[in-house]
Amino acid sequence: MTSSADGSARGDSPAQHTLLNSVRAALLRYLPASDSQETLRREYLAHLDQFEAAGLLKSGPPQHVTASCFVFNRELTHILLTLHAKARAWVQFGGHLEPGDASIEESARREAREESGLPLLELLRRPDGVAEPLGGLDRHDLDAAFSCAQHLDVAFVALTQGLPLPAVSHESLDVAWVPLALFDEAEADAAVAFEGSPFLPDVPARALGIARQLREGRVA
Repeated sequence: MTSSADGSARGDSPAQHTLLNSVRAALLRYLPASDSQETLRREYLAHLDQFEAAGLLKSGPPQHVTASCFVFNRELTHILLTLHAKARAWVQFGGHLEPGDASIEESARREAREESGLPLLELLRRPDGVAEPLGGLDRHDLDAAFSCAQHLDVAFVALTQGLPLPAVSHESLDVAWVPLALFDEAEADAAVAFEGSPFLPDVPARALGIARQLREGRVA
C-alpha cells in the first residue's frame, strides 16, 4: 500500500507521522562507525519504509523501533544502569516509543528520566541543539518474558553532574552507578557481573566505546 505525504493511506495520525519523521531524521544523520552499524541503519530505514508509523509502536508488528539512553557522569568514570526486571540483567535505560512522544529523542529522554528517577536528565546535544544517537543501533531478539519479538533500538547519551542518587522504578529491580573500570577494555565482551547480576552481553563494550569517543572529543 502506498501512503501520502502525511501518512493518511495507512491511517497514521499527524502525531504518529511527526514521530516517524523524527526517527527517519535521526537515522539519516547518524554516522555509523562500522559496516555493521551501516547495515543496521539501512535495515531500520527499510523497516520504516515497510511499516511506517506502525513499525514504531508496541501495538504494531512484533518487531519495532525502541529508544534508549546511556547515562554517564561528566567525568566518565561511571555509567548509570538499570537491573531490568524481565531481562534480569544490567542494561541502559530505554523502552517503547509512545504515541504522544514528539520525537524519538523525547522518547529516549522520557524513558531515561522515568527509569532513573532523575527528572532533569537531558540528552547530550550538538551546539545546534540536535541530539545524535551517539549510543548506536542495536537490533536484538527477545525471549518469552516479553510480549514482542524484536527491538530495533536507537540509543542516545546523557551526562550528569556528579553521581546523583537514582530511584528504582516499577520496571527495575535496581538502579546503580557502575564504575567503568569494572569493564576491562580487552575483555569487554566477556561475562561480567555487578552485585551478583550479569550485564546484557554487549553493554560493557558499548559503554566503553561511547566513553572513549567522548574522551577523545569525537562526539559532543
